[in-house]
Amino acid sequence: MRDEHRPPGVNGRWSPARLAITGLAALALAAGCGAAPSPRAEGHPSVRLDAARAGGPPAGSRAQARRLARRLLGRVVLPRGSRPRPRHPLPPGLRRPADGGLAVDAVDIYRVVELPMPMRAAERFLAAHTPPGMTLSATGSEGDRHGTTERNVADMLRKPPRGIASAQVVDGIVRGPDGRSLVRVDAQVSWYPARSAAEYLDPGQYQAAEVTATIYGQRHVRKVGRTFTSAAIIDRMARLLDSLPASPGGATTCPNITVTYRLRFTPVGSAPPYVVQRDGCTSDGVTVGGQAQPALADYGKLGALLGRLLHVRGFSGRPAGGVRGPG
Repeated sequence: MRDEHRPPGVNGRWSPARLAITGLAALALAAGCGAAPSPRAEGHPSVRLDAARAGGPPAGSRAQARRLARRLLGRVVLPRGSRPRPRHPLPPGLRRPADGGLAVDAVDIYRVVELPMPMRAAERFLAAHTPPGMTLSATGSEGDRHGTTERNVADMLRKPPRGIASAQVVDGIVRGPDGRSLVRVDAQVSWYPARSAAEYLDPGQYQAAEVTATIYGQRHVRKVGRTFTSAAIIDRMARLLDSLPASPGGATTCPNITVTYRLRFTPVGSAPPYVVQRDGCTSDGVTVGGQAQPALADYGKLGALLGRLLHVRGFSGRPAGGVRGPG
């Protein structure tokens, strides 16, 4: 088996009407969707790759993700009479994963199997036989004027191990010979990369936190701001940010964002200014001393906290499909 690495921002082949099935982080803008241009840690001179010693969440790795993907592929339950098929040549419907929206830090391994039943029966079987430790997250179909051309089933790992952002198995089913079906089974796993040491906050080095909310209404845009000098509130913000892993990047579709946040910590002495931009549904952009840091994976925690502090109501959180963050 080989690993397939897809570039960020590649859209999957699930129609917008279907459930979102990925847990892949992205920086979605107020318009509703987008890609996360997460800086790589090694590209910034202020970054140390051993930042985990600062007490933050553990990073994963490509090797860890590949091992998990192989295990998930081995858990797939197939009907009796199924047989492996060569991966080359593949019919047009199986030449790419049914869900192609992989994170930047992700692996995809797959196999192709012939099932002794037509497409609809294959979909029902795979949906009813979820691999151990996984939960059915979506089913769907595609078609043209001649009828259904592909059916899809996706299963999500319920409890990814530490360091892993998302793990799923995606089945793409097309017609095979003699009333049978062909299935491409992809195991897709993304991991949390290393955070930078620079983006860990020492609350004792900052004397104030300035929060600005931009609220998008149907007719106008307004801003609400407040500066907090309470050490308890600054510490609370710092602990939340320090608890977040780095984002694996990628793309996803978000519901319409109605409020975004900018958080700026004012330093004491020579500490660098620390700025967080919360304008997507799966990640927070971080700049320290004018240097962009790896984006942080965040599924609504910071927006919820800042909204409560400013008494602002509006959506700034989770992506479509109820994707959950770490912890």
